[in-house]
Amino acid sequence: MADTPAVAALAIPDPSARTATLSALPLRRAVRALWDDRAARAAIAFVALLVGAALLAPLVAPYDPLRPLDAVALRGVAPSRSHWFGTDLLSRDVFSRVVYGARVSLAVSVLSALLAAVVGLCYGGVAGFAGGRVDATMMRLVDALLAIPRVLLLLTVVSLWRAVDLGALVLLMGLTGWLAVARLARSEAAALRTREFVVAARALGLSPARIFVRHVLPHLAGPVLVAATIAMGHVVVLEAGLSFLGVGVADPTPTWGNIIRDGRETIASTWWLTLFPGLTLVGTALATNTLADRLRSALNPRQLPAP
Repeated sequence: MADTPAVAALAIPDPSARTATLSALPLRRAVRALWDDRAARAAIAFVALLVGAALLAPLVAPYDPLRPLDAVALRGVAPSRSHWFGTDLLSRDVFSRVVYGARVSLAVSVLSALLAAVVGLCYGGVAGFAGGRVDATMMRLVDALLAIPRVLLLLTVVSLWRAVDLGALVLLMGLTGWLAVARLARSEAAALRTREFVVAARALGLSPARIFVRHVLPHLAGPVLVAATIAMGHVVVLEAGLSFLGVGVADPTPTWGNIIRDGRETIASTWWLTLFPGLTLVGTALATNTLADRLRSALNPRQLPAP
C-alpha cells in the first residue's frame, strides 16, 4: 500500500508537463528551421525593413507625405536623387507616401489578422473540443457565412459609409476573416480531444474549461499562427484593393492602394506612381506567404521542408 501513490503517478502522467513539452519543442525547432532557411531569412529581412521604416517614418521619410512641394515645378516629376520614387500629380513625394503608407497597411494587416486568429481560435476550438451537436451547430453557421464572398461583403459594408476609419477597417477585416481559422482550429481540437494527455487530465478531475484553456489551446497555437501569417498577406492586398476603389482609407491618408489609384489614369506618363507601391505590396504578400509556408513546414515534423 505504501507504493500506491508512486504507481498512480506513473499510471497517470502530469498533463501540464506533457503540454509544456509538446509546445516548447516545436517552437524551438521552428525558430531554428526558419533561421537555417535562406528564403525565410530573406522574407524576415524584408518584413523587418518594412516594419522599421513604418515605425521610424518621421526619420526615414524626407518630406511630409501630405504637403505639396511645388505645384508647378515638382508636379509629376520622375524618380531622381531628390525624389527616389518621384512625385505625384499634386507634387507630393511618393517615397514619403509609401513609407507612411506602410504604417497603415501593416497596422491594418497585423491587427485584423490577430483579431481573426483570436476569434477563430476560440470559436473553432470550442466547437471541436465540445463535439456532438454543439460542434455541428457552430460549424454549420461557419459554412453558411463562408458561402458569402468576403470581398462582396466588405464592399457592401464599406459602401454604406462615405469614409471608414482605421479602427472600423480593422474590425471589418478581422470579423470577416476568422472563418477559415475557425475551421482549422476545429479540426485540430477535434483530433486533440482523444489524445492521451487530455484523457489523463480528465482522469485527474480537471474541468472541461480548464482542460481546454491549459492543454488544448497551446496545441492549437501553431496551426493558427500559420493561418494568421497567411491572413496578413491577404489583408494587405484586400486593404490596398479597397483603397484603390476609393472605399477604404480616405484621402489624404496615404496607403499603398490610393497611391496606385492616383496614377491609374496617367500610368503611361507617371508609371512610378504604380510601380513602386505595387512592388512593395507584392513583396509584402510574397514575404508573408513564404514565412507561412516555412513556418508550417517547421511546425510539422512529418511534412517535408519546401525546396
